[in-house]
Parts: sequence; C-alpha cells; structure tokens
Amino acid sequence: MLIFGEYVRNQSLLYTIGNSEVDNLATETGQYAHLVVEENGRGHNLYKSKGEQAVGDKYQMAKFQQRDYLHITASGKAILAYLPRERVEEIIDRYGLPARTEQTITSEDHLFEELADIREQGYSQNNEEEIEGFQAIGAPIRSRDGAVLGSLSVSGPKSMFGEDSEYQKIVDLVTKAANVIEVNVNMHRRSSEIVKDET
Repeated sequence: MLIFGEYVRNQSLLYTIGNSEVDNLATETGQYAHLVVEENGRGHNLYKSKGEQAVGDKYQMAKFQQRDYLHITASGKAILAYLPRERVEEIIDRYGLPARTEQTITSEDHLFEELADIREQGYSQNNEEEIEGFQAIGAPIRSRDGAVLGSLSVSGPKSMFGEDSEYQKIVDLVTKAANVIEVNVNMHRRSSEIVKDET
C-alpha cells in the first residue's frame, strides 16, 4: 500500500510542482511546511518538509499518516474558505466541528465568519486550535477558474511568530510560495491545453 500510495502521490501535478517550494519554505522559516489537499472532507498531507528548527517530529509523522479535520488547521481553513458554501456545510454535517483545544472553532457561524476573513486577507491561521502553544499560517492554491486545488502552510511554536514583523514575514513567505505553486500549476495546465489544441 505504501508503494501504491507513493505512486499515486507522484502522479499529482500539485505534488510534482509544489514539493520544491515546500522545501524552500521549510528552509526559509526553519519550521515544518505542508502541502495539503482535501479528500472526502478531510485534509490529506500530500507532502511535508522539515526545517532546521522544527519541533514535534513524532506528532508530525503521525499527522502525515492520518486525515485532519479541516477546521482545526491553517491549511484546512485555507481550503474551506474557497470551497462552495454547500460543500463546507456537507463536511460539517458529516464530521461536525470537534474541539482539539479550548481555541478550536466549534460554532458554524464563527467558522463561516473566519472563512470570509480568510478570503479577504488571502491567508489563514491556526492560533493554538490544534495544539496548545502551536500556531500556523496557511494559504490557498487555486486554479485559473478559482477552484481550490489545495493549500500550503507553515507551523511551529507560538514563540516563532512573536513580533508583528516576524508574523508578517511568515505570512508573506507562505502566500508568496502558494502563489508560485499556483502559477506554475496553471501554466503547466495551460501549456498542455495549447499542445492538445495544436494536435
């Protein structure tokens, strides 16, 4: 199953184009960076990369092998923000909004308010909603027609996000990397369409 899973992952355009940007992001921030897609209403870690200052190896390995609730992670919320509202409601109906910490969003109204904020600012955050003392910043990766393909995130100890300037630096790095992946995926698809039209 592991070999089959790796084969399927390697066929993913998002993975083949995005993994180098995830590596760069992990190197620049020194923390864990993740490339995530939605699968059956849960978050699937397509690829992760570890920076030199990253913590929580055992947890991150377990996380890589399981599906996350989308509402508790920055990467998950970045995806939810760009799914149709009906799809988000279906996911909530199926899985609920279980709490992991006291900070986890468990109200549907609150979640939709935050998803609107994410669309306005262009990034998401996990403020100790998954693990106490742990934060993350995420950004969506979208197709040319606006559909969400996945998301990118960086996570680490709350102290890493520290000052406002440091927080904004991480936001800029994550949104820039997500945009690079987005552009490369969309250019690849467009070039494939051009070749197809010419044949």
